Amino acid sequence: RRRPSSSETSAGPRARVLFEPDLTVGALQTVLQGAGAHIIDGPADGDVYTLGFSPPPASPAALARRIGALRANPAVLFAEPVQNGVR
Repeated sequence: RRRPSSSETSAGPRARVLFEPDLTVGALQTVLQGAGAHIIDGPADGDVYTLGFSPPPASPAALARRIGALRANPAVLFAEPVQNGVR
């Protein structure tokens, strides 16, 4: 597992995401690019990943659109924003 860069670990909206278990690396990259997301941490318990966004969404509506893009992808089983820093 690679270590996130300092820019990836800086403050900003986060999402918790569960992907299809047989997702290829290439397909994962496509999902992340489509949502403007990158992996901050994971997989954690239950194979859940924490994602950040680049550039960070400028409003709650922009974050909702990015979460919606993740949810719309059939390779994503679960996607929820992290609320108030709760992990």
